Amino acid sequence: MKNLNKIILFVISAQLIFSAISIGQKINLITKIRDSTKVQSSKIPSLPILYFIDQNNNDIYESLQLKEEPIPFIGYKAFIRKLISTIRYPTLAKESGIEGNVILEIFVDELGNIAKVNINQSVSKECDQEARKRYIDEAINGYAQLIIDPKPVKYKMPFPIKFKLN
Repeated sequence: MKNLNKIILFVISAQLIFSAISIGQKINLITKIRDSTKVQSSKIPSLPILYFIDQNNNDIYESLQLKEEPIPFIGYKAFIRKLISTIRYPTLAKESGIEGNVILEIFVDELGNIAKVNINQSVSKECDQEARKRYIDEAINGYAQLIIDPKPVKYKMPFPIKFKLN
């Protein structure tokens, strides 16, 4: 079935919503309009990235600001492009006019493997499931390890995915 609506999915890294570095830093923002993917470069103010680490391996996570975020093994841009190319706007959500931000909570183990993905902020059951499933599918290779005080640590991070109809 052809969809006459233009569908725009924005995948915004946790770096854009939950962080900020120096004003004017160039950050790549990936935009998907229908089936084509474009990379737009925009100047967005940002600060140090806030992650939550489990330094003592006791499932107690403490906030920590990082200068550089751990990136997926395939590279950040490649990961975002792959993720965007697989996300589909759920039919029921589209027909109901549902829009919003699904915020995933990503748990990464000491080796950089995705251990768990929770829904931190919901839009709808369908959008939540689509965001979670596609993230897990594309993050299968994991992330670079996060090394703190010369040892790898478990960490968690927010990852927002915006569903928007146009």
